[in-house]
Amino acid sequence: MFGWIKKLFAKKNPDDIITGRKADKVIAKVEKTFWLSDHNVVHNSLCKWYRNCEGKEWTGEGNPDQCGLCGGVRPIVHRWNLKN
Repeated sequence: MFGWIKKLFAKKNPDDIITGRKADKVIAKVEKTFWLSDHNVVHNSLCKWYRNCEGKEWTGEGNPDQCGLCGGVRPIVHRWNLKN
């Protein structure tokens, strides 16, 4: 019933991050546009927050923080990204 709460507070698993050729294939499909949230965090199209939070398309101006989940301009590929 409250499975989403467990996911929210789950510790990040380093085995969940994918590198190598599989990651390169996913990164190649990432849109070259980025989303800047109202909290001054940049997201890429791999992120659950990309275009799903208040904000605007990022034009490359300023020095915002990079998303800890998706990596922002340097994508981090997780196991769940391989399913897409």
